[in-house]
Amino acid sequence: MALPNSGQLSMNDIRRELNQFTTTNFSLDGAESGTYGSINTQSSSRPNNSRPAAISEWYGYNHDAGPSLTVTPSSVFLGSNFSTFSLNINTQGVWNYSDNQSWIYPSSYQGFGNSTITIFVQNNFGSSTRFGAITISVIGASRFVSVIQQGSF
Repeated sequence: MALPNSGQLSMNDIRRELNQFTTTNFSLDGAESGTYGSINTQSSSRPNNSRPAAISEWYGYNHDAGPSLTVTPSSVFLGSNFSTFSLNINTQGVWNYSDNQSWIYPSSYQGFGNSTITIFVQNNFGSSTRFGAITISVIGASRFVSVIQQGSF
């Protein structure tokens, strides 16, 4: 569940979003400072912990939001010769690289935040097209990149 981006918003809405169903003395200052559990920094909208706290700071907050991760491109088609391409990774945290083929390898297996890495793809001396998959992962999210390399003719 996420709180609405506009319209009516109440203390009870915020309490429910934070899973505080039994808290009797609930306050915005306490909620923003972590008294009822930490604020999810992965939410695209979140309170700024300023004083005095305001209900309007909670518009769009999502306590269950996962990390943001985008990877481009999502697929590449390559000729049979040795090739390289750039992989753009956009995230706020630590990311990890893995793939399922020995003929694909990266310039880096791990990084932090927004990054661009180079992917190296070895010659395909076989006559068949071959397929590989790259996975970029952060805690709570993964994105996949298809690698298709044509065979030698």
